[in-house]
Amino acid sequence: MADQEQVDLLKQGADAWNSWRAKNTAIKIDFSSTNLNNVNLSDFNLNRANLSNSDLSGTDLIGADLSDSNLSCVNLSHANLIGANLSRANLIGANLSHTNLTDTDLSDSNLSGSDLMGANLSDSDLIGAYLSGADLRDSDLSGANLREVNLSDSDLSDSDLSDSDLSRANLSGSGLIGADLRDSDLIGAYLSGTDLIGADLSDSDLARSNFSDANLRGVDLSCSNLSNANLRDADLSNANLSNTNFSGANLSGANLSNANLLNSKLRNALLTRACIQDWKINAETDFAGVVCEYIYLKASQQERRPLTENFGLDEFAALVQTSLESIDLIFVDGIDWRAFLQSFQKLCSQFGDQAIGIQAIERKGEELIIRLEGSLAVDKSVIETTAKENYSRELQRMEASYKAQLQTQEDQLQHERQRNSQLLRIVEVMSEHTGP
Repeated sequence: MADQEQVDLLKQGADAWNSWRAKNTAIKIDFSSTNLNNVNLSDFNLNRANLSNSDLSGTDLIGADLSDSNLSCVNLSHANLIGANLSRANLIGANLSHTNLTDTDLSDSNLSGSDLMGANLSDSDLIGAYLSGADLRDSDLSGANLREVNLSDSDLSDSDLSDSDLSRANLSGSGLIGADLRDSDLIGAYLSGTDLIGADLSDSDLARSNFSDANLRGVDLSCSNLSNANLRDADLSNANLSNTNFSGANLSGANLSNANLLNSKLRNALLTRACIQDWKINAETDFAGVVCEYIYLKASQQERRPLTENFGLDEFAALVQTSLESIDLIFVDGIDWRAFLQSFQKLCSQFGDQAIGIQAIERKGEELIIRLEGSLAVDKSVIETTAKENYSRELQRMEASYKAQLQTQEDQLQHERQRNSQLLRIVEVMSEHTGP
């Protein structure tokens, strides 16, 4: 319970309170379970105070010293703590939603399970803080010092982390859907199992970060530094990875379906087991020294290449070069050559300026591969998709035409049956009238 004499003294203002504190340093300060909402406590010395379960919502605490204080389960929603000192404070389970914590010192504080939804933590110092399980949705952490902070299992969806320092931070299991991480420093950060769908990490320094098993679908990592990062089994499908440095990165088992890797650097990267379905690469994508035993052409570990053995030395690089110069159309369940020729003629007319031709036709097991070549100036995935759509539509057209022909023949046959039936009835009627 709160000390009423201390509560009365607190209401005399900062000068009286701080003077008393200076003379009574050994006295324990107890404001637990006290209603202090909307009180002006700016510049108050509340170091080591017990404010647990108190109501400080809307309170003005600008420049206040709350270091080493007990603020567990406190209500600080909509409070103003600009420039306050909360270092080493216990804020477990605290309500800090929509609180202004700009330029606040929260270093080594414990904010586990706290509610920081919509809070302003821009330029704050959270080095070494513990925020496991915290709710930081829609919060502003731009320019914050988050070095070595523990954000495991926290929710940072739609938060602003631009220009923040997250080096060696623990973000494992956290939710970063739609978060803004542009120009942030994540060197050595641990992001295993993190959900980063739609996050913006462009221009970030992510060297040596751990993204194993992370969900990075649709993330923008363009122009980022991911050298020597661990992206083992990460989902990078539909991600923007253009102009990104993956030198020495571990991308084994990563899902790179539809990923944009134009102009990216993958020197000495590990790509074994990666899925490269419809990925976008160009002559400027650097594969020098890439280590790759085998890859998958489709998701869910389908269409392994090579089918059984592993790539020999430089074989993967040769495959990449071939893919840059050609398009492989793969048919698994057979091919209707008439439909293909009709669809190919249409493809050539659609991309007439590309001079598309058939380079080779080969069979591998149950697969028939038709390799196209040409001066493919446009996105090859567009040509491949168009070719497949043309073939599918031509098959449907031919099937519809065949069904129409069958229906016509059936109609004609039915007509003949009816005509024969009528003739037979006429004969029967005539025979009845010309009896013996």
